[in-house]
Amino acid sequence: MLKILCALVSQTIDDQLIQLQTTTLFSESVQPDNIILANAEAIREQFVNTTSNSFLAALNTIRTVFQGNQIVNRLKTNYQLATLANDGFFLSHTIEYLSVNDSCTCSLSSYCKATTGIYNTSAYIATCKYDHTPPCNSVIDGEIEFDVPGISVGCLVLDAALQSDLSCFYNESCLSELKFQLTDSPSPFNATPLKVGSSVASLPTIGDLIANLMVEEWYFNSSYESYFDQCNPQTCTYTYVKQFDIVYVITKTIAFIGGTATILMLITLPIVTNIQQWLSARRSPAH
Repeated sequence: MLKILCALVSQTIDDQLIQLQTTTLFSESVQPDNIILANAEAIREQFVNTTSNSFLAALNTIRTVFQGNQIVNRLKTNYQLATLANDGFFLSHTIEYLSVNDSCTCSLSSYCKATTGIYNTSAYIATCKYDHTPPCNSVIDGEIEFDVPGISVGCLVLDAALQSDLSCFYNESCLSELKFQLTDSPSPFNATPLKVGSSVASLPTIGDLIANLMVEEWYFNSSYESYFDQCNPQTCTYTYVKQFDIVYVITKTIAFIGGTATILMLITLPIVTNIQQWLSARRSPAH
């Protein structure tokens, strides 16, 4: 189940990343770096929250459908079919998980759980009332050989997995005992203890890991340089907008006239000087 959940989470993240890569940022002008980086952080948070919420919604829908329709699973951990004496028909009854102070029925809640372990027998005893009214209780007829810490049994394998943790898989003595108990099993068990990460204060349940999409830390690379290179403008233009001001108009007009007169003076003065010199030369008597 843990392998299936991991594969589903990985596929969900990949699908959301493909959708994220199709997102385009539009802006009328190149934005400053603080705005771009703030937008990138907002997109990151939205991506993580949306991905987590959508996956949990789908997972909870599956659990609700199974619990609401009282579907019997293959392992018969939520309901069992019992044959009552002298009646000759099958009766489906719910499994109750009994604890010290209360009981939990799979027909009413999908969060029922009990500690699991290895017993010296696999026989179940089903007891029902003679008038066919619930509840019917199923108990394991045998003594427990090894109580596996952190691992729970529940109405569904999925329910049990979400409420379990992996504490046994971090404990070498627990793994050694589990290996010893499963020596004659058709599926031999062999594992080495896991290493606890430095950022883990206490071991979370698998449900907590799923809520975080089995991701310890997200890494997003936000580069303003890449954004600027992509959106770098080839030309820059600006418009100067100002209300009508008579003083401003007069000043600009005088400046324009004065500038024009100066230009004409610079152009015509040499021409006039050359003409005068030429005329003076023509009037002078030849020697």
